[in-house]
Amino acid sequence: MSLGRSVYKRIERLLPNFYKSRIMQQMIYAGIKLDYKEWVGFFFLYSIGLAVTAAIITGLFFSTEWYVITGVAVFVFLLVNGSSELLLTLGIRSRTIFIEKILPDVISLLASNIRSGVTIDQALLLSTRDEFGSFKEDLIKASKETLIGWMGQR
Repeated sequence: MSLGRSVYKRIERLLPNFYKSRIMQQMIYAGIKLDYKEWVGFFFLYSIGLAVTAAIITGLFFSTEWYVITGVAVFVFLLVNGSSELLLTLGIRSRTIFIEKILPDVISLLASNIRSGVTIDQALLLSTRDEFGSFKEDLIKASKETLIGWMGQR
């Protein structure tokens, strides 16, 4: 494990659980396969670094009052964290549009496989195609969970 990743994971432990769980859910919805601890830690550290840099530049070049410098730092911090949220939201939207586009084909394949006498878990597995992209992995996962009788316990 690299030094940066371990630092990101240590920073992640300091953040509130509701924030981390929301980011984790959004990453799942967006289909991002990165470790959410590294994502949260990276963006938090990056936003602090940019906020401090903006505060120093504001203080050195504009010689303003302390509350203006603090306001600039807070604004930059929130802007970077907002961009993280925006990236996740755009990823979720993009994945949603893609799934809405291919879902009729998936259901059609699934229905034709079931009509031919194949069990539901095998029909799910046979309905996977490479052109379905990351949704193919979700279909394979659903097929496996159907086969082993997954009941929502983790």
